Amino acid sequence: MTNELRLGNYIFYNTYDIIKKEDYKSIIQVDECNWSKISCSPDRFDFIPLNEELLLRLGFKKEKDRFITLFTKNKIMLNPYKNCFAFIDYTEIKYIHHLQNLYYALTGEELSLSGI
Repeated sequence: MTNELRLGNYIFYNTYDIIKKEDYKSIIQVDECNWSKISCSPDRFDFIPLNEELLLRLGFKKEKDRFITLFTKNKIMLNPYKNCFAFIDYTEIKYIHHLQNLYYALTGEELSLSGI
Protein backbone atom coordinates (compact mmCIF):
# COMPACT_ATOMS: atom_id res chain seq x y z
CA MET A 1 0.00 0.00 0.00
CA THR A 2 2.68 2.52 0.96
CA ASN A 3 4.44 2.29 -2.40
CA GLU A 4 1.43 4.06 -3.99
CA LEU A 5 1.14 6.72 -1.32
CA ARG A 6 3.03 9.89 -0.62
CA LEU A 7 2.75 12.53 2.07
CA GLY A 8 -0.39 14.61 1.57
CA ASN A 9 -2.52 11.82 0.07
CA TYR A 10 -6.01 11.23 1.48
CA ILE A 11 -7.03 7.73 2.59
CA PHE A 12 -9.66 6.06 4.75
CA TYR A 13 -8.71 5.14 8.30
CA ASN A 14 -10.75 2.16 9.50
CA THR A 15 -11.57 2.08 13.17
CA TYR A 16 -14.07 0.55 15.55
CA ASP A 17 -16.41 2.62 17.72
CA ILE A 18 -16.65 0.81 21.06
CA ILE A 19 -19.73 2.76 22.17
CA LYS A 20 -21.73 2.30 18.95
CA LYS A 21 -20.20 -1.15 18.38
CA GLU A 22 -19.66 -0.57 14.68
CA ASP A 23 -16.87 -0.03 12.20
CA TYR A 24 -16.50 3.32 10.54
CA LYS A 25 -14.11 5.06 8.19
CA SER A 26 -12.74 8.54 8.50
CA ILE A 27 -10.70 10.42 5.92
CA ILE A 28 -7.17 11.28 6.97
CA GLN A 29 -4.30 12.95 5.18
CA VAL A 30 -1.04 10.99 5.14
CA ASP A 31 1.61 12.83 7.13
CA GLU A 32 4.86 11.98 8.88
CA CYS A 33 3.05 11.10 12.11
CA ASN A 34 0.71 8.46 10.66
CA TRP A 35 3.10 7.08 7.99
CA SER A 36 4.46 4.44 10.40
CA LYS A 37 0.92 3.36 11.36
CA ILE A 38 0.11 2.79 7.70
CA SER A 39 3.28 0.77 7.20
CA CYS A 40 2.74 -1.34 10.33
CA SER A 41 -0.98 -2.07 9.96
CA PRO A 42 -2.08 -1.52 6.35
CA ASP A 43 -5.32 -3.46 6.96
CA ARG A 44 -6.64 -0.45 8.92
CA PHE A 45 -6.43 1.79 5.86
CA ASP A 46 -8.23 1.83 2.51
CA PHE A 47 -7.99 3.85 -0.65
CA ILE A 48 -10.83 6.32 -1.22
CA PRO A 49 -12.82 5.67 -4.42
CA LEU A 50 -13.06 8.80 -6.55
CA ASN A 51 -16.56 10.14 -7.16
CA GLU A 52 -18.24 13.33 -8.36
CA GLU A 53 -18.65 14.78 -4.87
CA LEU A 54 -14.94 14.38 -4.12
CA LEU A 55 -13.94 15.93 -7.45
CA LEU A 56 -16.03 18.99 -6.62
CA ARG A 57 -14.53 19.16 -3.10
CA LEU A 58 -11.07 19.03 -4.70
CA GLY A 59 -11.92 22.15 -6.70
CA PHE A 60 -12.83 20.61 -10.04
CA LYS A 61 -15.63 22.27 -12.00
CA LYS A 62 -18.35 20.22 -13.66
CA GLU A 63 -18.96 21.12 -17.29
CA LYS A 64 -21.78 19.44 -19.13
CA ASP A 65 -23.17 19.66 -22.64
CA ARG A 66 -25.54 17.45 -24.58
CA PHE A 67 -23.01 14.69 -25.16
CA ILE A 68 -20.37 14.67 -22.45
CA THR A 69 -19.67 15.62 -18.86
CA LEU A 70 -16.18 16.83 -17.95
CA PHE A 71 -14.56 17.78 -14.67
CA THR A 72 -11.82 20.39 -15.12
CA LYS A 73 -9.19 22.15 -13.04
CA ASN A 74 -6.07 23.96 -14.32
CA LYS A 75 -6.51 22.52 -17.83
CA ILE A 76 -6.73 18.96 -16.47
CA MET A 77 -9.87 17.25 -17.74
CA LEU A 78 -11.48 14.07 -16.47
CA ASN A 79 -14.59 12.38 -17.73
CA PRO A 80 -16.74 9.69 -16.14
CA TYR A 81 -15.70 6.33 -17.56
CA LYS A 82 -17.03 2.95 -16.46
CA ASN A 83 -16.90 2.96 -12.63
CA CYS A 84 -14.19 5.60 -12.34
CA PHE A 85 -12.90 8.68 -14.16
CA ALA A 86 -10.64 8.84 -17.18
CA PHE A 87 -7.72 11.08 -18.05
CA ILE A 88 -6.78 11.99 -21.66
CA ASP A 89 -6.04 8.52 -23.07
CA TYR A 90 -8.70 6.78 -20.95
CA THR A 91 -6.22 6.00 -18.22
CA GLU A 92 -8.52 4.98 -15.37
CA ILE A 93 -8.32 6.97 -12.15
CA LYS A 94 -10.17 5.00 -9.48
CA TYR A 95 -8.91 6.49 -6.23
CA ILE A 96 -8.38 9.97 -4.88
CA HIS A 97 -4.66 9.39 -4.21
CA HIS A 98 -4.13 8.44 -7.88
CA LEU A 99 -5.62 11.78 -8.91
CA GLN A 100 -3.57 13.63 -6.28
CA ASN A 101 -0.36 12.05 -7.56
CA LEU A 102 -1.18 12.71 -11.22
CA TYR A 103 -2.22 16.29 -10.51
CA TYR A 104 0.98 16.95 -8.55
CA ALA A 105 3.15 15.42 -11.31
CA LEU A 106 1.51 17.64 -13.95
CA THR A 107 1.15 20.92 -12.04
CA GLY A 108 3.56 20.78 -9.10
CA GLU A 109 0.61 21.70 -6.87
CA GLU A 110 -1.22 19.72 -4.20
CA LEU A 111 -4.96 19.09 -4.29
CA SER A 112 -6.76 20.02 -1.08
CA LEU A 113 -9.99 18.36 -0.03
CA SER A 114 -12.44 20.89 1.39
CA GLY A 115 -14.47 19.98 4.45
CA ILE A 116 -11.80 17.92 6.25
